[in-house]
Amino acid sequence: MDKSALPQKPVSGRRIAAETLTSITPGVTTKAEVIGLLGEPYVSWGDDRVLGYYWVTQEGELLIFVPVPGGAIGGWTRALERHVLLIQLNQHDTVKRMERTTGTLSDAYREYVVKWRAQTD
Repeated sequence: MDKSALPQKPVSGRRIAAETLTSITPGVTTKAEVIGLLGEPYVSWGDDRVLGYYWVTQEGELLIFVPVPGGAIGGWTRALERHVLLIQLNQHDTVKRMERTTGTLSDAYREYVVKWRAQTD
């Protein structure tokens, strides 16, 4: 099944559609325009000129069974996916670069964000 066809139900944060990001042009779009389009960032690193947006969507449900002596126990749980959008600004407060990534809640996003912030062109 094509995962992009599934509806993404926001569980936390404000979902940012990929189509919305086409309005952001590196070297042209300003910080004020980004905030006007996406709202206030979830987190901001002023010294590095990075805006961070974060949201969680429900991608579906999973049926889980655990074998136990004499049978099994189980139930339904939500399949959650974490989304991170990072936008770096240049010294003129226009977009220098941006990247959107997704993963499960078990992914190590803190390390990802630290590495991303440290990258230079």
